[in-house]
Amino acid sequence: MTTEKMKVYFLPKTKLGKWAVGFGISYFPLMMLWYPLSFIGLGGYPALLAGLAGGICALFAILKNGERSFLVYSMLVPFLFVFVFLFAELLGGH
Repeated sequence: MTTEKMKVYFLPKTKLGKWAVGFGISYFPLMMLWYPLSFIGLGGYPALLAGLAGGICALFAILKNGERSFLVYSMLVPFLFVFVFLFAELLGGH
């Protein structure tokens, strides 16, 4: 039995991992623009879509392509926020 160390990189190596990081990073400024974007009718939809797209890309990069980047794993955090928010809205809303 060989014991190989799995390297964990900081930056993504796959194309899908880079997309996940791009979507995930765009999530944060879009969340800060939630209120100003509501004046033109967009509200938080761009942020929610960026969070979902980043999380889905991150999941595919991790599961399908074997991505081991710290940034790609961290893009699952906004995805979980958006997923829990949408799930709570579907269950009860306001």
